[in-house]
Order: sequence, then structure tokens, then C-alpha cells
Amino acid sequence: EHGIGVYSNALDVNFRRLVVCLFRIKYLKVVIGGQELSVGISLPARTSVLCGSKFVEPIIYKQMAGRAGRRGYDLKGHVVFYGVKPEKTFHLLRTALPPIQGHSTCSVGTVLRAVGLIDQRYAHHEEGGAEDE
Repeated sequence: EHGIGVYSNALDVNFRRLVVCLFRIKYLKVVIGGQELSVGISLPARTSVLCGSKFVEPIIYKQMAGRAGRRGYDLKGHVVFYGVKPEKTFHLLRTALPPIQGHSTCSVGTVLRAVGLIDQRYAHHEEGGAEDE
């Protein structure tokens, strides 16, 4: 009745999209994947299972665990550690995330151009112009 999907960057992009689509419409109950599921894709699940821990660092663990029990989908989520040594589990659970710092710089010119674009769109809208695509 319900299947199991596989998600890996080694697979064709159209296949990966199909797996995501089928999971979202609840046709697939389980998706097996690696770290590529931890960032950049919205695939909320009730339970995330971490098998082994050779390459998992705290920030990746937090991203993977964040898939479990997403707001608007479930009231709570679960993270299961399988084949992970207790010391590694405690390390992943207790390590604080580093502060996030952007690498983009924001110059005065960038801000002025952005404000100018907002002003132009607002004026265009107020004059009854068509919405930009």
C-alpha cells in the first residue's frame, strides 16, 4: 500500500523530485537518504533515524533532526539513533551550534539601489500600473 523511497544525489534529479512528491502526498511512508536530505529540501517527517555517525557533525545532525516533527505537520517529532555510540550521541545532542555569519557585504550603494527599486514599484502601483511579473 505504501512504499519506500530512496533519495541520493547519485540519482537522477527527476527521480529525486518524484520521491519528494510521493512522500509529500503520503504515498511513501519511508525515505532513505544521506546528508543531502538535511539541507536545502523541505521533506518534513515525523521521525528521523540516524544510522551510524562516522561523518555526522553536530550542525548536520541538527539539520537532520529538524526534519522530525515540523510545525504545521506534526505535534511532535522523534529522532532515533541506530548504531551510534552513546558518547557520540551525547556529543551531537549537547554541542551548541556555531553563530551564523553571512559572507555578503552590504554597502550603502546596495541599500540605496534596493530602496530606489521599492520606491519605483510603490509609485508604479499607486499610479494604477500593472503588476510586474
